[in-house]
Amino acid sequence: MQKNNRNRYESIPKRSYYNSIVKLLEDEYKLVGSKKVIMMIAEDIVQLHKEFYPEIEKRSMGQIVWQTTASTEKKPSYGKKAEDYKVKTVILPLVTKEDIEQRMKIFYGNESSKKQQERDIAVMSRLVKSAYDQGGLLSGAELSVLLNRSLTTIGRYMRIYHQSNKDILPTKGMIPSLPILVRQKY
Repeated sequence: MQKNNRNRYESIPKRSYYNSIVKLLEDEYKLVGSKKVIMMIAEDIVQLHKEFYPEIEKRSMGQIVWQTTASTEKKPSYGKKAEDYKVKTVILPLVTKEDIEQRMKIFYGNESSKKQQERDIAVMSRLVKSAYDQGGLLSGAELSVLLNRSLTTIGRYMRIYHQSNKDILPTKGMIPSLPILVRQKY
């Protein structure tokens, strides 16, 4: 009786994502090969899943999971497709507690366009630096979507940022050649 109960409990950890992949590869795909090769493929799939879907406990309110180009990639070249670049999943601080507190101080609709622009540039800078710190490079198009602004506006924000700051924002089209960014927590 004791051994039977132990077997029941031993089966619980075997009901894992990893073991389900191994079973799928063996049964449904009829993958021929050694068990070791199948286990290695399953482990790679598990790692890929962890990269694309980071644990929710690591996120807090206002953060967004985003797949972008890995910072190990070279500057974009003509003819290279987006799917040819290595992908990096990052967690971006889209809205912070300070953003909310700042909004609470002003009346919605009574904000000047200059204040709006300053806030957008601060958020843009935070997103780009955060992605870079995690090994990713955001593009102008991604910033356009994240900030809900046109590509033209994002380009203008970049120019304004670079004219008034000493550092370079490391975006997909403008990878800094010098380590001039200060790493910080977001």
